Amino acid sequence: MTAEATSIRNWQPRPDFVARVIRAYRLAIESYRGQSVPRWFSFGPEAADIHAALLAGSERARAMIADPGSSYLFYGMDNLFRDHVALASESGEAQSGRSSIGLETLQRLAAEVCGSAPADPEALIACLDDSLGIRVDFPNPFAGEAGLRTSRGIISYRAPQAVYQAWRLLEVCKRAGGTKVLEIGAGMGRTVYYANRLGLKDYTVVDLPATLVGASCFLAAVLGEDAIWMLGDLPEAQAGRVRLVPPTWLNACPERFDVALNVDSFTELRREDAERYFFDLHRRSSALLSINHENNWFRVSDMPRTLGIGVPTTRSPCAMRHGYFDEVFLFSSGKTKRSAGPLLRLRWLALRPLSLAREMRWQRALAKLGPFLGAPPDRSDLRQDALKSKPGRPELEGAPHHTNRRRA
Repeated sequence: MTAEATSIRNWQPRPDFVARVIRAYRLAIESYRGQSVPRWFSFGPEAADIHAALLAGSERARAMIADPGSSYLFYGMDNLFRDHVALASESGEAQSGRSSIGLETLQRLAAEVCGSAPADPEALIACLDDSLGIRVDFPNPFAGEAGLRTSRGIISYRAPQAVYQAWRLLEVCKRAGGTKVLEIGAGMGRTVYYANRLGLKDYTVVDLPATLVGASCFLAAVLGEDAIWMLGDLPEAQAGRVRLVPPTWLNACPERFDVALNVDSFTELRREDAERYFFDLHRRSSALLSINHENNWFRVSDMPRTLGIGVPTTRSPCAMRHGYFDEVFLFSSGKTKRSAGPLLRLRWLALRPLSLAREMRWQRALAKLGPFLGAPPDRSDLRQDALKSKPGRPELEGAPHHTNRRRA
C-alpha cells in the first residue's frame, strides 16, 4: 500500500534572482546572433507567449519563475507542468498511480545501488543512505509535484532516476580520474542536485535557453540562489558554482572536462547536431556517460564508427528505464581525430534537409496535440515568425528581431 501526496509551494525567489534569470535568458537568445535558435524543449504549446514574457521581464515571467507548475516552463523536461499538476489535483486515481510509480522506481534504484530492495519505502531510503554515504532526500520546492509520500520528501518518477544517474556519474568520474563534469541537456537539473550532494562540485550544464530557465529555478531552490552561475553574472563568480550556459558558450569555450554526461537527449537531437557534440566531447573530455533510448533513427553507439573514432566502450541495458542503454565511452584511451574532415562536414551538410523535415513533422505533431495539452487549438502564431524570417536567418518562434536585440 503506497501513500500518495502532492507538494505545496514553499519557495520564494528573491527579486534579484528573478532579474538574473531573465537577463541570462535574453543573453542566451542573443548569443545565437541571428542564427536558428533550436525549438526543441521550447516551452511546449505556449512557447511564443512564455518566450515573449521572459524577454519583456513581465509580471507573468516573474510568476512563472516563482511557481513553474502553473505554466509550461518545465514542459518536456519534467512532469511538473500545468496539465499534469491539474490532473494530480483533480484525480485521486492519478495521484495513486504516481505514488505507485514512485515506489517502483525507488525499488529499482535500491536494487541497483544496494543490491537489495526492501518493500518498505523508508527502509529503501535507509539502504540508499548507507550505500551512497549521504542522507538521501527528495526536495519538492514547487507546488503540484505528486508521488510517493516519505519522510524525506515526495518521490516522483524522475527523482530516483536522477539519483541513479548521479551515482553512475560518480563511478565514471572515479574511472576517469577526475571530477570536472559537463552535462549536455540537464533538463530540470535533478541529476545536478544529487551529483552535488555526492561531491561533484565542479559542474557545468549546457542546454537550450528555454530549458536553462527551468534548471535555474530548480537548482536555485534546492542549492541556493548563489550556488549557480548564469550568463550575465560576474565572470570571477564562477568558481564553486554550477554553471548554466547555452551551446553557444560551449562552442567558444576552450575548457576541458573529465567526464561528460548525456541523458535522454542525444537521440532526440538532429543527427548532425548530436554527432557534432560527440565529436567535440571526444576532444575535450576523458569519458562520456550516455543513457539514451534507441527508438529513433540513429543510436549513440553508432556515432564512433560513423565519425571514425576508435574508442573503448562499455554498454549495458539501463536498470532504471526499459529500452535505454547505459554506455561509457573512454575517449582518453581511444585514437581520435583532431578535427572534422571535409567528407564529414559534407555529410553533416547533406543531413540538414532530412533533419529540418523531421523537425517540421515534430512541430506539426505538437500543434495537433496542443488542444489535448490544454493549449488553444489554433497555434498558427508559432509558425508565422518562421514564415516572416529572412532567408538564411531562421529564428525561434517569437524570437527577438533586430530592434529587440538592441534593447536587450
